[in-house]
This record gives sequence, C-alpha cells and structure tokens, in this order.
Amino acid sequence: MLKLVGMSNCNPIATPIDPNVKLMPLTDGDLCISNTKFQHDYLSGLGKLMYPAVTTRPDLAHAVQHLSQFSI
Repeated sequence: MLKLVGMSNCNPIATPIDPNVKLMPLTDGDLCISNTKFQHDYLSGLGKLMYPAVTTRPDLAHAVQHLSQFSI
C-alpha cells in the first residue's frame, strides 16, 4: 500500500497520528491546493486506508476520519 502512494521509504511509528499535531486547512494561497496530482494522491491514500480502518484497526479509523476533514 505504501508503494502505491509513493511512501515506501517512510519511517514507521507506533501511533497512527501524533496527538500533539494541530492540522490546519489549506487556503487559496497554498501551493498544493491547486495541484490536482496532490489532491488525487491525498484522496487515493485516504481511500486505501479506509478498508483497514473500518474493518480491523479502530485506532487507524480515528486518524483517517481526522485527515478526511481536510480532503479538498
């Protein structure tokens, strides 16, 4: 799954989302908001995480739900 979204070299962590990180929505001035490839990759990655989040990983479900709020 990581290879499909281009993150095969990422470092593993113990928790799905850092509770101390404050996420902010993108604005029109941000570079990646107009980048359709970024939008596709972000939504594709979230979609790939939906099945394991709903069926086997309740801890991952919270992270996916939180990140879904920022889908463009």
